[in-house]
Amino acid sequence: MPIINNTLSVSRNAYFAYNPAVEMLCSLHVLSDYSHHENCQAWAERAHKLLQPSLLEKITEYGAKYAQFGFIIDIADHLCDRSNYEENLDDINDFIQRLQTMSNNEFAYIFLGANLINHEKVDDWLKEPQSLDKKELGEAINYVHFSEMQSFLQNIDHIKSELIQMLTEYWDSFFHVEWQTLKPYYAKKLEEESTKFARVDTLEYILSLHSDLEFKDSRLIMKKKHEYSCNLDEMKEITLYISLFSSPHLLLNIYNSRLSIYVNTEMPKVEDTDVSQFVSFAKALGDVMRFNILLSLSKDSYTTKDLALKYKITPASISKHLKILKDANLIHHKKKKNFVHYCINNPQLLKCIRELSELFEKE
Repeated sequence: MPIINNTLSVSRNAYFAYNPAVEMLCSLHVLSDYSHHENCQAWAERAHKLLQPSLLEKITEYGAKYAQFGFIIDIADHLCDRSNYEENLDDINDFIQRLQTMSNNEFAYIFLGANLINHEKVDDWLKEPQSLDKKELGEAINYVHFSEMQSFLQNIDHIKSELIQMLTEYWDSFFHVEWQTLKPYYAKKLEEESTKFARVDTLEYILSLHSDLEFKDSRLIMKKKHEYSCNLDEMKEITLYISLFSSPHLLLNIYNSRLSIYVNTEMPKVEDTDVSQFVSFAKALGDVMRFNILLSLSKDSYTTKDLALKYKITPASISKHLKILKDANLIHHKKKKNFVHYCINNPQLLKCIRELSELFEKE
């Protein structure tokens, strides 16, 4: 994730960032109930039309059970912080791998509300889910129903596996294209906000992020559904996430001595991206070899070496063509063991390429 630092004091450090895994989870929060997300209304309506009904059903059901993905966003934030995450702005492979190896204790602790529950109790609950007591859950009970918490603890391995499968399907079939399209807006906003941040007092900037933030007696007060606060002097690190999907909420997360706050950013209008996307699309298809590569990828996944052998040109030439196709959001890559496989995972594009192929064959 791109990082711009601003040292606040000897003990605190603030930095701006944007990340595909974090934003993917924020987008799922929007999709699970977009009625109050005016900023993302047009985007969400388009997404609902493009997503497979079965996947959309899973997203809606998961959101209804688990606080509209709120605590799962916190998991992504934790796994993608600088101490955990290897910078990668093109895919979510690192995040998925870390999620798979995350201990059940840590997964359950953050999934059920982290700072809202007693961490020391989590191991007991995992061993005996029936021992879960409403009185021990504190304010977490306001976000996830008690029966769902018990079910989660009883079936944690299955629920974790189901989550990973859903996230992978959502990324591969839809969000990786959205991410590549929107990435320039994150970069632009990061530059704008970091410039603004450098010109004002740090606390003044933080308080400007949302009307529900206040500062009193060294404590940052967050007026959410239930009021929370943290001592800023105890926060060793502050992450300021650029997000197109967080508005109108005050999204934040406190884990150990790290505070994350989401910088609400206006979603670009669909027409703002149409022209540049069309130009990239036209450039990508304006070459016989690239069109042939797309035809091959519409039938199966290939490595660079496989394509070079198939079309009898050098791997370097194939790589150049693949880069143009990838920059146009027409293809996606996956790591399988030690090899990178390229494929088309967008159902609408697959249909388009196959119809074009049939048209040319008739002629």
